Amino acid sequence: MLNSLFIFINLFNYIDRGFISSLDTTFVEEYNISNTESGFVNSSFIIGYLVFSPIFSLLVKRYNKIVLIFVGLSIWSGFNILNTFFNNIILFIVFRSFIGVGEASYGTIVPPLIDKLSNERSRSLMLSLYFLAMPLGFALGFILSGFLRQFIDWHYLFLLEGCCVMGLNFILLFYVKKLEKYEDECARIGLRENLVEEMIEDRIDEMSLKDKILIILENRRFLLYQVGYIFYTFLIGTFSYWGQGYMVEFYNFTETNASYLFGGFTVGAGIIGSIVAGLLLDYLKDKYGDKMRVGNFIVLISVLVSYVSCTVIFLFNNLELFYVLFGLGQLFLFGLVGPINSILLWSMEDKRMTRKLNDEIKVIGCALSICLIHVFGDVPSPILTGFIYDILGDWNMTFLISSQVLLISILFWSITLCI
Repeated sequence: MLNSLFIFINLFNYIDRGFISSLDTTFVEEYNISNTESGFVNSSFIIGYLVFSPIFSLLVKRYNKIVLIFVGLSIWSGFNILNTFFNNIILFIVFRSFIGVGEASYGTIVPPLIDKLSNERSRSLMLSLYFLAMPLGFALGFILSGFLRQFIDWHYLFLLEGCCVMGLNFILLFYVKKLEKYEDECARIGLRENLVEEMIEDRIDEMSLKDKILIILENRRFLLYQVGYIFYTFLIGTFSYWGQGYMVEFYNFTETNASYLFGGFTVGAGIIGSIVAGLLLDYLKDKYGDKMRVGNFIVLISVLVSYVSCTVIFLFNNLELFYVLFGLGQLFLFGLVGPINSILLWSMEDKRMTRKLNDEIKVIGCALSICLIHVFGDVPSPILTGFIYDILGDWNMTFLISSQVLLISILFWSITLCI
């Protein structure tokens, strides 16, 4: 039940991203700003994330994880609600920067917690469903934005989502005591399995955040997967923010129709791709045993198909071909979200470390991973894509150039097979 609640809340996190992305041209027209500046609106949340992610990584070993998530999501909801009542682009960006506080708590704590709470046979599926929120939430954000803006001012989109998440956030509080009991039981089991752990717990508590980060940065697998993930996220950020604008300007869709079409394709492709990839990874890792290598092959096949689709689609000005390649590209592009995040978590596991240290390393690793994919991935990509378009004035050429970053992902994910 708790995992399901986590998945549902994460969906709203990315519905918020879909709302923002669907408003790209609205920001340009209403506030008289450039495409480059509009891209910065989407990326402003990273400010709060960068400041608070190390703070939550330190707090997680001292305070209940549910309480920390509650605090972060309360800030997330509160500032989204505030954005409803101010029609000023500077204030909008400032308030959006506090949205990153919620992601700093939620995005760093929840994936390792789902990995811990799930049983071995369904772990990949649960993580895939959690990360399914990325394409599904984005898509629902587009669809809901297109529908609701026919009846209400766009500012009220943030009031609605803020109130919904605040309500779900209070439900989380019912699990505070249950999580404490579960983690206490896990600690007792760990000590019974290995009495040596009891003697080194104090040494773990004395390790600084810097020492734990160094453990992660010395992990070659993690770094190689992470570099590929950064460039993959760069492309996702580009398509998510500018995809609707491309359809409106290049294929002459209305904003509403573009929202429905972009969202509908993403919902279908995201759900099918994520679930199939999660089930396939669970099945193959049980059959062949080597979960890292199996996951790596699934990710590589997916990204290769995605690269071909994302390259060919912008070489031809054909609407029917666009539909086919757009659906195929999204199916495989979003299908690898669950497997790559599962691999990143598993790459941080070390049998030489205690359960407690493994858990802390995973939380810090998730914080570091999210930080890197945002700072070098989907934060600069809308800005750089807007900048390229401002120079070229051609969406096809702009997206064709952006799609080539997948070659870097393919290179680094291929190298991991040799380790």
